[in-house]
Amino acid sequence: MDAQAQVGIYEGIYFTHCKYERIEVVRPRFWFIKRYEPWWPIFPEDFVRPVPESPWLSEPEGCGYKIKFSGMPGPPGAYGYMGQCDREVRIVTVLEFHCASI
Repeated sequence: MDAQAQVGIYEGIYFTHCKYERIEVVRPRFWFIKRYEPWWPIFPEDFVRPVPESPWLSEPEGCGYKIKFSGMPGPPGAYGYMGQCDREVRIVTVLEFHCASI
């Protein structure tokens, strides 16, 4: 994690899985296009997040968790399970977290 990283406020959808947990963070490219970028989350130790019932499905199926958080994103790269996330993010504070049908 870059020591010069700035803390920012980010929003996205958190998906839990036995190996590929991620946050699809909204990263606007142009004023009319939203791009979702998968980030590998590093949550604070005291934050309790949902655990999937099945190792192969998200919990609950068809539902992600809307999340708003303050965090420090790392540099672009390949993070998480098999390098499937574009960045790693150290989450400082979770501001919102609730189930959202997607």
